[in-house]
Amino acid sequence: MKKFIGLLALFSLLSASALAKPILNEETVAKQVQKKLPQKMAFLVGGSGDELRIGDNFTTDFNEWNVFLRSHGWNVYGFVDSSKKTELEYVQNFDWEKFKDRLESLAQNPPKQVLIAIFTHGNYEHGQHTIATESVPWAPIKELKTLLAELRMQGSQVALIDASCYSGYSVQELEETGACIMSMAGKEEGTAAITEPVARGLSSMPQMGKRPSVEDVWFSVLENSNARLTQKPQISAFWIPIFLGEEERENLKVFFQKEEKLFKRMFSAKSLSGIEEYLESGNYIANSMGVLGVLYLKKLPVRESRPCANFYF
Repeated sequence: MKKFIGLLALFSLLSASALAKPILNEETVAKQVQKKLPQKMAFLVGGSGDELRIGDNFTTDFNEWNVFLRSHGWNVYGFVDSSKKTELEYVQNFDWEKFKDRLESLAQNPPKQVLIAIFTHGNYEHGQHTIATESVPWAPIKELKTLLAELRMQGSQVALIDASCYSGYSVQELEETGACIMSMAGKEEGTAAITEPVARGLSSMPQMGKRPSVEDVWFSVLENSNARLTQKPQISAFWIPIFLGEEERENLKVFFQKEEKLFKRMFSAKSLSGIEEYLESGNYIANSMGVLGVLYLKKLPVRESRPCANFYF
């Protein structure tokens, strides 16, 4: 009997302890869910616009970026045209509205970092940059403006890399969001064969700092563009002038010589010779693309003032 009373008392004590356990409110639950969410979320987007809808156009870009990002701890999600067969683990068709809905939902539980990399055909018409999607022929890139701004407002660090043709306009149309925006083409140019060599070289590209950043990708685009005179990729916080006066070039030459060790790390010998040719003569030749990197760092010497320099992978 005493044993039964003792067990009953123990059961009552345990029950009281369970009842005394605090009930989780909505805010606490939200915080616990937030901890479980990936803190580095990357979206690889595109693959649309090919007339024949066959072949491996864009697939190398998707696959190489997927490997690179996952090696740096990113959770990678694809919104890719169903005609493209990639190696992405999490992928769905590139429906423009569903992609925007996904970005909007992130603002409810914002991750630490959000990266969007666009690999698709691009256009510029009616005063706006558009990209090819699976659900609509040409989607205006500026429709992402409010979504990027909201993510930033909620505390996410945001970067968008646009590798479509005419993607230089993306920097102009989205820069007010405060996000890091870079392109692989200028405002009037296509990306040609730039995106694939950049993608293949991600794991070995030179770096400004100890960790790779979006800024390093932009320098890689410059390096891979030195055989294409018209390739002028854009980047946040920097307006690109090409033709400089003699005095401006002289000032730039002094800066280039002062930072010679840095530029030797970032550029090949061919690019360096093109930079030197331009600074000496003012003749802009095919392998002078690297001079844009010199101009960029001359104008923005403090890393903290360069949004894409502070977006680390």
